[in-house]
Amino acid sequence: MNALPPPPVDDPQHASALRTIQTHPDLFRVVTPLKVDVFEHLLRSHPNQPLVASVCQGFREGFWPFADSSLVDLPESWEEPSGPMDDDALTFALKYASEEETAGRYSEPFEGELLPGMFSMPIHAVPKPHSNKLRFINNHSAGKFSLNSLIDKHSVGMRPDNVQDLAHNLLQYRALHGDIPLWLFKSDIANAYRILPMHPLWQLKQIVSIDGVRRVDRCCCFGSRGSPDLFCTFMSLLLWIAIHVRNVPCLLAYMDDNFSFESSTTLVDYAGYGKPISLPFAQARLLQLWDDVGVPHASEKQLYGRALTITGFLVDSESMSITLPPDACSELVSAIRFFLADAERRRRPLRDWQRLIGWINWGLNVQPLLRPALQSSYAKIAGRNIPHAPIYINARVKRDLLFIASIFERHGGIHIIKASTWGPDAADIAIYCDACLTGMAFWTPNLAIAFVADCPDAPSGLEDNIFWFEALTVLAALEWIAASGHPLPSRLAIFTDNLNTVQMFDSFRANRHFDDILLRACDILIASDIDLRVWHIAGQHNTVADALSRGLFHTALQYAPNLSVSTFIPPRPTLGDIVEC
Repeated sequence: MNALPPPPVDDPQHASALRTIQTHPDLFRVVTPLKVDVFEHLLRSHPNQPLVASVCQGFREGFWPFADSSLVDLPESWEEPSGPMDDDALTFALKYASEEETAGRYSEPFEGELLPGMFSMPIHAVPKPHSNKLRFINNHSAGKFSLNSLIDKHSVGMRPDNVQDLAHNLLQYRALHGDIPLWLFKSDIANAYRILPMHPLWQLKQIVSIDGVRRVDRCCCFGSRGSPDLFCTFMSLLLWIAIHVRNVPCLLAYMDDNFSFESSTTLVDYAGYGKPISLPFAQARLLQLWDDVGVPHASEKQLYGRALTITGFLVDSESMSITLPPDACSELVSAIRFFLADAERRRRPLRDWQRLIGWINWGLNVQPLLRPALQSSYAKIAGRNIPHAPIYINARVKRDLLFIASIFERHGGIHIIKASTWGPDAADIAIYCDACLTGMAFWTPNLAIAFVADCPDAPSGLEDNIFWFEALTVLAALEWIAASGHPLPSRLAIFTDNLNTVQMFDSFRANRHFDDILLRACDILIASDIDLRVWHIAGQHNTVADALSRGLFHTALQYAPNLSVSTFIPPRPTLGDIVEC
């Protein structure tokens, strides 16, 4: 991880802005509850000291949000007006501003024209999801001189931890310690982004104007493209301290949500809220660390249990499952269908695409096999940068999104946490596949059964027909085992001598000629709960399948004398029957 960028204080184009700061020092202050000296001391053995130094400098002098003024030819000052607010929204916004001023995160109010270097962006008060309460929003993307246009989107972007990471940690712990009771716990930081002070040069750009009254926003805010990376960088250091200095193992964080588990069944008292409360040992240690470094938190946001809702998913440490609640599944399906059905001239602005893709990615925590169905949507928005620019919804995108919706409708959102790595010896059944330009075959030594077929017509435009036939044979083997009437294997190993096919099923990515095969396999695997691995076998060792695919049945029977050979109809991997709108 690279050190955070310093503010461009020596840039001549900021000369007038610096004069505004010097002549109005009461408006611009670096404020944070963090005890920077304590925080820095706890990081003295961190392996990335340049990163530590840049973050500590940010807390002392203010952070810079990766902005580059050379990207846009800016005026000396700019006001992008907010839209009209109703009485409730205005009352809420005024109350919020007063509270932020009391906390020192907003300056005292002032009126009149913006001073040199000042920018005022729109603010909004919008309803919180599933609530009548309002949320204060800073719109840094509005207007032709938006603040977010100064931040290259390719220079920011971090992957926060998620419940799949928690599942990985739980599996590793279970493998070492067995099926013992575990407490799951979740602790939230209060006023998350607002802990981070911004440099006065950026505070100038964060003038909040409400009902003719202006204030300087001194802290990191929601709505800035740079805020998530700044906060995640700080959190990475805080997590390092918790894990390596204060012995809070396996701790993860999704922005301000920290979560992990504790094996000790004994709860301990934590007295940080005045009246002692009982918490898992590791959670109490985490809160004590936060107290020591000045990270704020509230008692109602410190939760634990054998099962616990984390980032919107119910994680159960006893059943080892992750569940997306039914109402959340329904909302996701409705959002997909609305995106497709109500699009004017089958077009949606880029921001709508990004919002839906992000929502679906969140849902993939419980249906990870659906990732191939998002490839067509990513391809449509690749290279697009204008948020309101309309993008056409083509037939492939529509088909894939409806497939995602159908999976959530038919199978819901329950993911069983199980080991993702296993070898061929752990398979319940093994199937060997091969194809040539004229024939396809697969067989299983477990049951001494084989199936052969002539190759169907390949899609037009293919450069490598044999790859398509090999992949289709793997799909045929999967379809057969899922519908054969034999007990479904928990772990299925399929072997092929085609490396491209192995790579496709290993990465679960394919080009447009193969995505029907991959999505059909995805549908079968989700419905059957089969854990599939496709492995490579050298051609000289794949003798039976090779002979069968070429019609050399006598040769195949020499290697497997008791083999029963039947014919099969090659799959027609189309999703049309399951994705009707």
